[in-house]
Amino acid sequence: MKRLDVYAAYATVVIIFVVAIALNYIYFFPGADVIKDSTWQLVAPEPKYATGDVIKLQASFEKLQNAKALQSDRYIQCKNSRGVYDKYTASLVDAPASTKKGIYKDREIGILVPVVPKGSTCRVSISTAYKIRLIRNFTENKTSNEFRVE
Repeated sequence: MKRLDVYAAYATVVIIFVVAIALNYIYFFPGADVIKDSTWQLVAPEPKYATGDVIKLQASFEKLQNAKALQSDRYIQCKNSRGVYDKYTASLVDAPASTKKGIYKDREIGILVPVVPKGSTCRVSISTAYKIRLIRNFTENKTSNEFRVE
């Protein structure tokens, strides 16, 4: 009888170990990317904008898997006198949804330029959280080229 108890204890430990490895694999699997990094480009087409202008960012990317965006934060980052970027919340004017896997070219994302110091060198930063698995979210971040706010 004791021998069966020992085997049952070993079997329980092995099962817990296998389940722990499986959950770890599901949660931390490295293939969680939603957007292929080398393909994601955000381009501000004009070199200068003014407060209140709408920047029509040209976005191109390859989406590697079907995923729904949970939240997307957009900022205008402008260099201060020390050359460090200050972050200003930017209002979204228009952004087409893209929940399906595929290649997306030249999609326009409209961003309203907030009140920032004139003559600043700025860029747009977008951070989007995606739901990719039942218990897993993944955040993608991208920054555009620099432009000036006059």
